[in-house]
Amino acid sequence: MRIVLGVLILIGLFIGASWLRHRFTTDARSASERAWGSGELKLAPIEEGWGRALVGVQSGVAPAALEEVRAAQQAPNAPTPPAPQPQRQPKPVQATHVVQAGENLGRICAQVYGTSDKRLVEAVAKANGLTSPNAIRAGQTLVLPDRAQLP
Repeated sequence: MRIVLGVLILIGLFIGASWLRHRFTTDARSASERAWGSGELKLAPIEEGWGRALVGVQSGVAPAALEEVRAAQQAPNAPTPPAPQPQRQPKPVQATHVVQAGENLGRICAQVYGTSDKRLVEAVAKANGLTSPNAIRAGQTLVLPDRAQLP
Protein backbone atom coordinates (compact mmCIF):
# COMPACT_ATOMS: atom_id res chain seq x y z
CA MET A 1 0.00 0.00 0.00
CA ARG A 2 2.86 2.39 0.83
CA ILE A 3 4.43 1.76 -2.57
CA VAL A 4 1.19 2.63 -4.40
CA LEU A 5 0.80 5.77 -2.32
CA GLY A 6 4.43 6.79 -3.03
CA VAL A 7 3.97 6.26 -6.78
CA LEU A 8 0.77 8.34 -6.76
CA ILE A 9 2.54 11.16 -4.88
CA LEU A 10 5.40 11.10 -7.41
CA ILE A 11 2.97 11.22 -10.33
CA GLY A 12 1.15 14.15 -8.71
CA LEU A 13 4.43 16.02 -8.20
CA PHE A 14 5.41 15.38 -11.82
CA ILE A 15 2.09 16.68 -13.13
CA GLY A 16 2.33 19.75 -10.87
CA ALA A 17 5.87 20.53 -12.03
CA SER A 18 4.84 20.16 -15.68
CA TRP A 19 1.93 22.53 -15.17
CA LEU A 20 4.14 25.14 -13.44
CA ARG A 21 6.74 24.93 -16.22
CA HIS A 22 4.05 25.39 -18.87
CA ARG A 23 2.56 28.35 -17.02
CA PHE A 24 5.96 29.98 -16.51
CA THR A 25 6.98 29.66 -20.17
CA THR A 26 3.60 30.98 -21.34
CA ASP A 27 3.91 34.01 -19.05
CA ALA A 28 7.48 34.63 -20.16
CA ARG A 29 6.54 34.43 -23.85
CA SER A 30 3.67 36.86 -23.46
CA ALA A 31 5.88 39.29 -21.51
CA SER A 32 8.50 39.04 -24.24
CA GLU A 33 5.92 39.74 -26.94
CA ARG A 34 4.66 42.77 -25.00
CA ALA A 35 8.22 44.09 -24.65
CA TRP A 36 9.34 43.46 -28.24
CA GLY A 37 6.05 43.98 -30.02
CA SER A 38 5.89 42.35 -33.44
CA GLY A 39 9.51 41.25 -33.35
CA GLU A 40 10.91 44.28 -35.18
CA LEU A 41 13.55 46.17 -33.29
CA LYS A 42 12.65 49.84 -33.02
CA LEU A 43 15.52 51.98 -31.82
CA ALA A 44 14.84 55.18 -29.97
CA PRO A 45 16.68 58.33 -31.02
CA ILE A 46 20.01 58.85 -29.28
CA GLU A 47 20.90 62.01 -27.43
CA GLU A 48 24.01 63.82 -28.61
CA GLY A 49 27.13 62.52 -26.90
CA TRP A 50 25.79 58.98 -26.42
CA GLY A 51 26.42 55.96 -28.58
CA ARG A 52 24.98 52.58 -29.42
CA ALA A 53 26.81 49.25 -29.43
CA LEU A 54 26.19 47.19 -32.55
CA VAL A 55 26.76 43.45 -32.42
CA GLY A 56 28.86 42.23 -35.32
CA VAL A 57 30.71 45.50 -35.87
CA GLN A 58 34.48 45.35 -35.66
CA SER A 59 35.74 46.81 -32.41
CA GLY A 60 38.67 49.16 -32.21
CA VAL A 61 37.46 51.36 -35.06
CA ALA A 62 37.98 55.04 -34.40
CA PRO A 63 34.66 56.83 -33.88
CA ALA A 64 33.55 59.22 -36.56
CA ALA A 65 33.46 62.91 -35.80
CA LEU A 66 30.01 64.37 -35.20
CA GLU A 67 30.32 66.53 -38.33
CA GLU A 68 31.01 63.46 -40.50
CA VAL A 69 27.95 61.69 -39.10
CA ARG A 70 25.71 64.67 -39.77
CA ALA A 71 27.11 65.06 -43.30
CA ALA A 72 26.49 61.36 -43.97
CA GLN A 73 22.93 61.66 -42.70
CA GLN A 74 22.25 64.63 -44.97
CA ALA A 75 23.81 62.98 -48.06
CA PRO A 76 23.28 59.22 -47.59
CA ASN A 77 24.46 58.29 -51.12
CA ALA A 78 27.74 60.17 -50.90
CA PRO A 79 30.73 57.90 -50.19
CA THR A 80 32.44 58.52 -46.87
CA PRO A 81 36.16 58.06 -46.49
CA PRO A 82 37.18 55.24 -44.16
CA ALA A 83 38.25 56.23 -40.67
CA PRO A 84 42.02 56.14 -40.22
CA GLN A 85 43.19 53.06 -38.34
CA PRO A 86 45.71 53.53 -35.55
CA GLN A 87 49.12 52.14 -36.47
CA ARG A 88 50.39 49.47 -34.13
CA GLN A 89 54.09 49.39 -33.63
CA PRO A 90 55.48 45.87 -33.31
CA LYS A 91 57.49 45.15 -30.20
CA PRO A 92 61.18 45.05 -30.99
CA VAL A 93 62.49 41.50 -30.88
CA GLN A 94 65.82 41.07 -29.21
CA ALA A 95 68.46 39.54 -31.46
CA THR A 96 70.05 37.30 -28.84
CA HIS A 97 69.12 35.81 -25.49
CA VAL A 98 71.35 34.26 -22.85
CA VAL A 99 69.62 31.25 -21.31
CA GLN A 100 69.22 31.49 -17.55
CA ALA A 101 68.93 28.54 -15.17
CA GLY A 102 65.38 27.13 -15.18
CA GLU A 103 64.39 28.61 -18.54
CA ASN A 104 63.18 26.58 -21.46
CA LEU A 105 62.69 27.49 -25.10
CA GLY A 106 58.89 27.66 -24.75
CA ARG A 107 59.09 30.29 -21.98
CA ILE A 108 61.68 32.28 -23.91
CA CYS A 109 59.46 32.31 -27.02
CA ALA A 110 56.44 33.32 -24.94
CA GLN A 111 58.42 36.23 -23.46
CA VAL A 112 59.92 37.44 -26.73
CA TYR A 113 57.26 36.60 -29.34
CA GLY A 114 54.15 36.53 -27.14
CA THR A 115 53.38 32.87 -27.87
CA SER A 116 54.89 29.48 -27.19
CA ASP A 117 53.35 27.74 -30.19
CA LYS A 118 55.03 24.40 -30.85
CA ARG A 119 55.88 25.28 -34.48
CA LEU A 120 57.45 28.57 -33.40
CA VAL A 121 59.54 26.90 -30.67
CA GLU A 122 60.74 24.27 -33.15
CA ALA A 123 61.61 26.98 -35.71
CA VAL A 124 63.69 28.89 -33.13
CA ALA A 125 65.43 25.63 -32.18
CA LYS A 126 66.16 24.94 -35.85
CA ALA A 127 67.46 28.50 -36.36
CA ASN A 128 69.93 27.88 -33.52
CA GLY A 129 71.01 24.47 -34.85
CA LEU A 130 69.50 22.58 -31.91
CA THR A 131 68.49 18.95 -32.37
CA SER A 132 65.55 19.45 -29.99
CA PRO A 133 63.82 22.40 -28.29
CA ASN A 134 64.85 20.76 -25.00
CA ALA A 135 68.56 20.83 -25.91
CA ILE A 136 69.35 24.23 -24.36
CA ARG A 137 71.51 24.81 -21.31
CA ALA A 138 72.11 27.71 -18.92
CA GLY A 139 74.59 30.26 -20.25
CA GLN A 140 73.93 29.39 -23.90
CA THR A 141 73.33 32.34 -26.24
CA LEU A 142 70.35 31.89 -28.54
CA VAL A 143 69.77 33.83 -31.74
CA LEU A 144 66.15 34.99 -31.89
CA PRO A 145 65.17 35.78 -35.49
CA ASP A 146 62.53 38.35 -36.39
CA ARG A 147 58.99 36.96 -36.05
CA ALA A 148 58.30 37.63 -39.74
CA GLN A 149 61.08 35.18 -40.67
CA LEU A 150 59.56 32.35 -38.62
CA PRO A 151 56.49 30.25 -39.51
